[in-house]
Amino acid sequence: MITRRNVILGGPLTISGGWCGVCAAGSVTEPAGCVVAADFHDQFFARTPADRLNSAYFDRILLGSGNKTLDYAPAQTLSRITDVFRVLPGFVFYDDRDRVNSFATPRLRFPGTDGTILFGTRFLKQLLSGHDNPEVALTSICAHEFAHILQFKRGLLSPLIEGQPTIRRCELHADFFSGYFAGVRKKDKPDYPAAVFVVTLSSLMADGNYQRNHGTSQERATAIICGFETSYRERRSLDDAIDLSMQYIASV
Repeated sequence: MITRRNVILGGPLTISGGWCGVCAAGSVTEPAGCVVAADFHDQFFARTPADRLNSAYFDRILLGSGNKTLDYAPAQTLSRITDVFRVLPGFVFYDDRDRVNSFATPRLRFPGTDGTILFGTRFLKQLLSGHDNPEVALTSICAHEFAHILQFKRGLLSPLIEGQPTIRRCELHADFFSGYFAGVRKKDKPDYPAAVFVVTLSSLMADGNYQRNHGTSQERATAIICGFETSYRERRSLDDAIDLSMQYIASV
């Protein structure tokens, strides 16, 4: 049985004692989709070799980020996201030498988990060097990727992409839940800079293809704020938020 303690101290979120992953909504310089689906959904996501999860990516897994402080510091935050979303992902860093990126997939690296998040070390360095509140920016993107794991676990991925030419609704739904987690943190800590979630995720724009798959800056900001209001002001449960999020996404 994998418990919350295992997740932080020696289970799927760690390798050889180090934290082995964070998550991202896309790349700062070469954004791609941050969801890689199982085989029956691959036609939506396999735009380039870098977008397809295969054995080569699992062969590139690293034992840590290269920063010992970073490897341990986010454990409490990751544990909180796990509790709020009721998911247990496997987390790994990987060598993103061919494309600065990170992504979530329902394919399992660790048994007993709900999916896997792979995060490129080059992307991590860019993210942490480019924000005034890097730890909050990192959390916002982690919450977005956890939301993809939630989609896998709750069977939401198919309804979100059914009949859609892109993964835009899937990404905006993940933004909604990133905002939902921001609301949880704001309730925990009133001075928490929740606005960083909006700034971070809505600013990840590079080209038209990225916007088609993730939504415009305004669409992303609106989804995040809606999720935040659902959590912080309306104080909705996770199950209620899932229902409301699906209604919201159906309207965008």
